[in-house]
Amino acid sequence: MKVLFYCILITFLFSAKQTNAQTHHHNKDTTRKPILNPNAATVRDTNTYFYFPGTTVKIKPPMHFVAYKKINGFIHPGSSSTIQVTEIPEIPYVMYTKGLTASYFEKQGVKLISELDVTTTKNKPGKMYIVSFSSNGVEFERIMLFTGDYNHTIWINANYPVMVKFLLFDALKRSVLTVDAEK
Repeated sequence: MKVLFYCILITFLFSAKQTNAQTHHHNKDTTRKPILNPNAATVRDTNTYFYFPGTTVKIKPPMHFVAYKKINGFIHPGSSSTIQVTEIPEIPYVMYTKGLTASYFEKQGVKLISELDVTTTKNKPGKMYIVSFSSNGVEFERIMLFTGDYNHTIWINANYPVMVKFLLFDALKRSVLTVDAEK
């Protein structure tokens, strides 16, 4: 387990060093479509919004996360952390989250760690849940953000291995709170 941790940490640090060595080009367009090949580029700046393909939702992903079409979201190749989005039409997020209790999560095979009322960077109210689960013997946590309006729900999941929580949790939390949707 320690070997796996050190491999992930070395990969993460190497990828960060390589990305910082590259030349940064600035584009005046503050909203861009993501590159759908995870090996094509690394998301370098957190000041730019990126759309989730096929949705009206955009966020500012953390550095070193790349768009990944297979999950309709972003992945951090060095840690296997992901960010995904789902839009649920015609259901207000407050109605959707009413049934999300500790016993509901337990029935789904995950453990509720915390539940928070939050406000996005666009001053929209939301509900954030932190849950834990295991996959193939690896402990993971998931940040689940629900926001939206009376006409639809935006549901964002950010998954990360617990062993790299100290590196990614704060960046993922800040990132999902940048959520915005065009009407």
